[in-house]
Amino acid sequence: MYALCILGASTIHFNSIYFATYLLLFAIRKKISKKTECIFVGILSVLLGVGTGTGFFYNVISMFLGTTKTSIIENSTGASGQFGRVATCLAYILLFFIYYYLVNFKYGLKTIDSNSDFLFKANVLSFMFVPLTLNFGVGFARMPILIGVINYIWIVNKISLIKGQKKRIVAYIPMLLILSFILAANLKNQEFWELVIKPSFENNELIKFIME
Repeated sequence: MYALCILGASTIHFNSIYFATYLLLFAIRKKISKKTECIFVGILSVLLGVGTGTGFFYNVISMFLGTTKTSIIENSTGASGQFGRVATCLAYILLFFIYYYLVNFKYGLKTIDSNSDFLFKANVLSFMFVPLTLNFGVGFARMPILIGVINYIWIVNKISLIKGQKKRIVAYIPMLLILSFILAANLKNQEFWELVIKPSFENNELIKFIME
């Protein structure tokens, strides 16, 4: 049912097809080693970085979506704030790997459970969205953000296993620093102000009630 919903949604919005990739990853995660996936994603990211700006890639995508939808997605790369958008995308991905390293090597909490294995591979896969965001469509930057919500849960659960309250407090520092960077990047993004911040307060009955 999940796969059918993804296929249906992909006819409306191309980004949806990447959720199917996560589904496939979940299904075969035990058959692919972390090293193999890192090599595969590294090669694929380079190919996407080179190929997404070519006519061949455009023609292949057009075969599935049609030229109208493909043009809409492709033309979005001209939006302002690309540097901040990609930096934020990388920050969400790197946040997981920073804590993956800390949990394993600094705090000695082994990540041998299936959830940790899946999230590691899902975040490695997220590196593909960097060249796609830069060269094809800005909407791909949303994918690491969505995975980031799951990452937060994983990180907090692992920190809760650290013995000693002071150590747990210190363990939150990298997360707070990266989240502060992400917030600063979003606040400087004009698109974020116009499409997220302003609509949240315009015609807001609660704000009007408080201010009266």
